[in-house]
Amino acid sequence: MACVPETSVVIRCFNEQKYLPGLFDALDRQSYRDFEVIIVDSGSFDRTRDIAEARAHKVLRISSHDFTFGYSLNTGIRA
Repeated sequence: MACVPETSVVIRCFNEQKYLPGLFDALDRQSYRDFEVIIVDSGSFDRTRDIAEARAHKVLRISSHDFTFGYSLNTGIRA
């Protein structure tokens, strides 16, 4: 049975290829390790999804219409 991480880091994004590498580097430097990274992407058309899929534990896609703060975070929390 797989271990479930104690903490989930949910990040909502749209066209964030410029910032995601730094974000993942910062997460890698954390001393606390029992977490998963969930990216909620709202139809990015840059390399956001490629970067996220290479580094995050889960990548979810929602429509740009649904990219409200609450909806996107709740989608990540339910994942």
